[in-house]
Amino acid sequence: MRSFVLPICLIVAFADMAAAVQPALVPDPGRTVSLELREDDQLVAAERLTVRAGRPAALSAGAFALRLRMDPIAPGTGQSGAYMVRSTLYRAGSGALLGSPALRVETGEPAHLRFRGSDGSDLELAVTVQ
Repeated sequence: MRSFVLPICLIVAFADMAAAVQPALVPDPGRTVSLELREDDQLVAAERLTVRAGRPAALSAGAFALRLRMDPIAPGTGQSGAYMVRSTLYRAGSGALLGSPALRVETGEPAHLRFRGSDGSDLELAVTVQ
């Protein structure tokens, strides 16, 4: 049986090359998301929170509870710096689901969406990602 011996410098060079190929894992510091919720053209909530991409976030404001998730739109499609913000909106007292609005948001640019809640209410959600 033959045994092979690799020079140590070759092994070290390969390890350095592998480390250079893999990106360093940097924790996502999150983005500041500003939300405004209006019902029948009346401002009912204006909140700012830090949201990490791909992680769920939740907030309660007045008579509403909101869950949201912010996912980056794939770089390389000409849309870097954009996020898809998906949310679910509930009445805080009854827990009734009002809707699940989703918005495409460019970093630094406000996005607005008007929708009718499941209870017939006229709602508007405005989102800005910084």
